[in-house]
Amino acid sequence: MYGVTRRGHPGSFTPPAGYEFARLAEDVVRVVKALALTKPVIVGHSIAGEELHVLGARYASEVGGLVYVDAAFNRTGGSKEYEAVAGKLPPAPAPEAKDLASVAALRAFRTKIDGASLPEAHLRARYVVNADGTVGGAWMPALPIRQAFTSEIRRISESYNPERIRVPALAIYAVPKSPADLMQPWYKADDPVVRQNVETLHKLARERFRRHAEWFESFAERGQVSEIPGAHHLFITNPREVLRQIEAFVSSIT
Repeated sequence: MYGVTRRGHPGSFTPPAGYEFARLAEDVVRVVKALALTKPVIVGHSIAGEELHVLGARYASEVGGLVYVDAAFNRTGGSKEYEAVAGKLPPAPAPEAKDLASVAALRAFRTKIDGASLPEAHLRARYVVNADGTVGGAWMPALPIRQAFTSEIRRISESYNPERIRVPALAIYAVPKSPADLMQPWYKADDPVVRQNVETLHKLARERFRRHAEWFESFAERGQVSEIPGAHHLFITNPREVLRQIEAFVSSIT
């Protein structure tokens, strides 16, 4: 198993250009060839789904299959109603000074907020750690890189028509089974307004999942869909179930 660090991120190179999804997918293919891998299954999370689309459409001879971990979305339109209801709920609290005293302190804070123990390596990749061990702000790519990536996101949002993928694919979605799955630790669970918004959000989340799943099944020639009642970062909140589903998928295509 190998992990590929996208260009512009720590541990990879940071050229001033080349942040289009087609170019990012080409980077993955170059890694596959450099490692002499034979039709590997490529796993991507979140916005990496756009790179997976390109890999499955243009590099079917190089790829054995694709796994979308909460990454297979029809970006046409959007979900304004969902976002409007979500905006009525209290945002997650920001870490205080004591929570930034060390990576261990930040990990404890994030575990309380996220409901899962985040790997230290994940936090070190997402935050700036100072020389004295304290934690600074969230890590961000250089401004030109952020601008290039934002421009690419805006481009696909304005005209979304990815090429159909031609390899076996599994789309795993993070979907709440009940309103309780959306009740965050910092919400006042006894507040009737909060409860009503959470219940509405649950219905909208289920509808959003149905819409994306139907799109994916029509978009992927050999696509499979599954759901896990967890958060967007399923590989952190639900690692065993994600791994189980990936292993079952790989077994089914090999």
